[in-house]
Amino acid sequence: MKQEVSLCDSLTGFVIPINMPDGRKLNVSVEEVIDPSYSKIIKGEGLLDKERNTRGDLIITFHINFPKKLLPIQRNLLHLALRLPQDLTNANNIQTRLLETAMRLPPNLAETERQKVRYDCECLRARCCHSWRKVVREG
Repeated sequence: MKQEVSLCDSLTGFVIPINMPDGRKLNVSVEEVIDPSYSKIIKGEGLLDKERNTRGDLIITFHINFPKKLLPIQRNLLHLALRLPQDLTNANNIQTRLLETAMRLPPNLAETERQKVRYDCECLRARCCHSWRKVVREG
């Protein structure tokens, strides 16, 4: 079986709903990072061997759809996310939480709160790659 997947999903994970020939619906969770050579094998969910009364394995291959172009903000966010220093990838790290908060500011947030977050982000800037400054300005 061949499954088309977006670049975003190939990096972040997704669920494939599969309608099986016997009428069942199988939801396959893909949590691994998918590259063009990756295949997911689901044991015992393939075609039925009537002689042995057993099922083979379902093998899913992937075709990754890359975007044709990126907006500057998308390019900067990708650059930032993929080049984070290792100490910022620890989920327990307070800097990671600040960075995640800054990326999801609601549009109706009070300006004083925005300024507080911007200040925290400026403190982080020294530890992140140079593109962080672009992301804060454009975001």
